[in-house]
Amino acid sequence: MLTWNISFADTVVNQTEAVEQEKVTEHIIRTPQIDAEALEKFWQLTLENTKGEKGTMAPFKGKPVLVNFWATWCAPCVREMPLLDQVSKQYPNVPFVGIALDSIKNMQKFEEKVNVSYPLWRVELKQLKLIRQLGNSKGGLPFTALFNERGEIESVFLGELHEKTIKEMLQSLNLD
Repeated sequence: MLTWNISFADTVVNQTEAVEQEKVTEHIIRTPQIDAEALEKFWQLTLENTKGEKGTMAPFKGKPVLVNFWATWCAPCVREMPLLDQVSKQYPNVPFVGIALDSIKNMQKFEEKVNVSYPLWRVELKQLKLIRQLGNSKGGLPFTALFNERGEIESVFLGELHEKTIKEMLQSLNLD
């Protein structure tokens, strides 16, 4: 009887893991239809880091880049940051960028607690409309967009990322 229970439990766990992975894969949207004007606005979007420096995404155009939209008050966003940092180090030819919809003060407190090696920028909440136009129709966080070397969105993912999902997204770039 005990053996049956263990086997049954293993089967349930394996089936649950398979279903969960299926759900994760379903959330990746490949080559979403994005308005060219929205893409151009994104590349020129004014960003600010915690040191008060201003910048845009323009220097990243022309190479693959993974952009993660997040906030300090978003628990799934915070949970995935160490993983994003770890995976970013495995793909040195693909810059990772975090763009927060948050205050500089909150971001500074976050950076004191969590060490992230990729750049973190912030945009104002009024840019949420543009983020929706980039494939995040629900306006939820975390939201991740993978851009190819042509500056187009290769894939997007709404929700907390897992290592397998990030790598699956990156594999679509054929980086070999």
